[in-house]
Amino acid sequence: MLKEFEVELLKRFFDDYRKASKKRKGEILNQYCQLAGCQRKTAIKRFRRYVLYSFVKRKRIHSNRGGPKRKYNIFHTTLIKQIWELTGYICAERIHIL
Repeated sequence: MLKEFEVELLKRFFDDYRKASKKRKGEILNQYCQLAGCQRKTAIKRFRRYVLYSFVKRKRIHSNRGGPKRKYNIFHTTLIKQIWELTGYICAERIHIL
């Protein structure tokens, strides 16, 4: 777990790090590593994680989900669930025959 001091450092350096050029990001990483007492790779991972968690709190990062397209929409799934409940929770093979 990160200490409170390191979390505060992340919050303060994050905006500058996000907006900075590649050269400036290296300087920010050096400063963060000296203050936090960690290696550069660890600092890079912490900044990436901070980006992900800050976006997750606001909204989802990806609006589209991966994988194949869904075959059924919400109407179909609720209908199938109601049929399954009415038939006494029988297995899918027996529902298919109906």
